[in-house]
Amino acid sequence: MMLRTLLITIFLALTYCAGGALAVDAKASGNLEYCYQPCVVTLHGTIRMTWTYGPPNFGDPKTDKKIKIFVLVLDHKIDVHGSDLFDAMGGISEVQLYLPLGVPPIAEKQRVTVVGKLQQATTATDIYPIVMQVSAVKYNKGNKGGVAN
Repeated sequence: MMLRTLLITIFLALTYCAGGALAVDAKASGNLEYCYQPCVVTLHGTIRMTWTYGPPNFGDPKTDKKIKIFVLVLDHKIDVHGSDLFDAMGGISEVQLYLPLGVPPIAEKQRVTVVGKLQQATTATDIYPIVMQVSAVKYNKGNKGGVAN
């Protein structure tokens, strides 16, 4: 009986996370709702590139290297459900992207659809509160490229 309950719980959790976003937004915020990894989610928006201070001190202009980060400015704000590892966050309008190796160049202000896994910022290189490990990028509206894995 416990095994059956466990399997049903796992099935419901996977079903809930499989699409990434809920079909119906039950919150008053009006934001789309997503879940953290292991869920695979799809987000739409515009690329913005920004520079920040990297190692060794992540903030000291005299000693630190400058690193370029890619940010997805979302078409619509999102809420991300909490998990055992990460806190719930609401009203997210930008997500820091970690792009896969070999992805074709992405230009500033380029419209894209990205597929990947969300997580809360946990390392010094995570500048934005929510980051995405991207598994695929699709360039939208006449932009160069197709789908990059």
